[in-house]
Amino acid sequence: MKEVYSKKTFIELWDQSIANLWHALPSLLPKILYTVILIIIIGLIKTFILKVMVKRVHDSTARLQWQRTIGYIFFFLSILILLPIWLPSLHSVATFLGIFGAGVLIVFKEVFLNIAGWVFILSRKPFVPGNRIQIDDAIGDVLDQRIISFSMIEVKPRSEGGQSTGRIIHVPNSKIFTDLVHNASKDFALNWNEIYVYLSANSDWKKAVELLEKIAETTLEKINPDDKRLKDAEKNFAIKYKKINPSVYVDVDENKIRLTIRHLTDPLKTRFITDKLWRSILEEFSQVENINFLENE
Repeated sequence: MKEVYSKKTFIELWDQSIANLWHALPSLLPKILYTVILIIIIGLIKTFILKVMVKRVHDSTARLQWQRTIGYIFFFLSILILLPIWLPSLHSVATFLGIFGAGVLIVFKEVFLNIAGWVFILSRKPFVPGNRIQIDDAIGDVLDQRIISFSMIEVKPRSEGGQSTGRIIHVPNSKIFTDLVHNASKDFALNWNEIYVYLSANSDWKKAVELLEKIAETTLEKINPDDKRLKDAEKNFAIKYKKINPSVYVDVDENKIRLTIRHLTDPLKTRFITDKLWRSILEEFSQVENINFLENE
């Protein structure tokens, strides 16, 4: 009985809302006409500004970001201009909008979550275009940020080289609330990279360590303690390392010796730095007879 009464009440409210809306329609027509005219004018101004901007900004990334920013500015500007026109009429259609809005909220829940995620991304800036991030299982460099989703160009995991696959990933903004976001570029713009060199047990590991330290000294980027990236990490997150120079560590596991080069590097340059190090290692070790790489079992 209670369920029947609820349905009947809802139908009555809906019918009354439609009646109120129909009664108010004659007064709404001029406002609709003004709204259409203003939207056309605002659209023409936006198009003109974008054409001027495209001619003056030559960098594709900056141009794309400007296009997005101008689009958002004109979107909110349109709301501010149109709101006074419609505000006096909102009371007459309030009930209709309330019932209709509740249905829209349920149906388009994901859309509203994505918009909320967009606001969070713009305000808190967990990442910005150009940052290398991982969200869920996707890894990539952020390209742009839109109201519903953001895009990034996919890269392989660091263990596989960390280079681009050329594929574009579109990620819903709502993911920012449900998945962990790993940012390798923004909060601490330098990452620790480790390169493992395995030697046989009878190798001259002392000589190998000496060569690796020499290679690291001459090949790797020298990080100054006053580097802005280090200072920003210390200021914003209290991240401070006592040792920032490359190090070589020695481990022994059964019949093998593992030497590890540990160093700081830009995450976008890891593959190239690793390649450069290995070329030097292979060249230097080939000239020493008693240094042998571990043979595959």
